[in-house]
Amino acid sequence: MTDMGPVASVYFEDEHGHPVSDDVKKEVRGDLVAYMVDMIVIDGEIPTSYKDLGFRRREDYRKTMEAKYPFLRLCEGHWKTRQIWMSNWKEDKAAAILDTIKKNTKRDQTPIEIIDSDDAAAISVTKPVTVSP
Repeated sequence: MTDMGPVASVYFEDEHGHPVSDDVKKEVRGDLVAYMVDMIVIDGEIPTSYKDLGFRRREDYRKTMEAKYPFLRLCEGHWKTRQIWMSNWKEDKAAAILDTIKKNTKRDQTPIEIIDSDDAAAISVTKPVTVSP
């Protein structure tokens, strides 16, 4: 089992029924963290539980992830994409991302790079992006 949770991890298969590699699963998790960072920095939104996301945010997330990872489309009702968020979002993780951004930010400069996607604290300063403190 990986951090994806037992359900999502087991059913991550390509169009030929072959399991998706652990490296791809890790990349998917990293992209979820990057998506959450974008929510905070670009859109000024705090990531929340999947059930509390609005329609447009859910659709944007689904389209973004399924465009990059076509195997996520190979299910009914987009449950795999939904499960990634539900298995990996935790209030403390979102708070850690936000705290890390604030700690590494000078007013009007929020440089961000995700170094290790499994650790929300591994966000470092790289390029200027504006965010309100």
